[in-house]
Amino acid sequence: MADYKAFLEQLFGKVGVESDKSFHPFISHDPEGDCIQFFTKPDSYHAKRLNDLLTVYLSHETGEVTGAMIKGAKRFWRETLKKLEKEDNICNYWITL
Repeated sequence: MADYKAFLEQLFGKVGVESDKSFHPFISHDPEGDCIQFFTKPDSYHAKRLNDLLTVYLSHETGEVTGAMIKGAKRFWRETLKKLEKEDNICNYWITL
């Protein structure tokens, strides 16, 4: 929960800042909400839900995508790893690195 609070403080501290040179794109995983969020720009934004799993964040200023939220992160990674494992056993290569 502490990571989530830090994420919100970082996010809301950046929103609306037009030229914040200290901003760096970041990604965050919220295990309680089972979602992954990422932000590429510090612009103020509004959310547009595309489907049950994907929400994009669009800049108020430019309309460009500034980030996104992917729900169902555990299932997504579990299914992706299963597909990779079946396709060419690449999963075993990653695990042995």
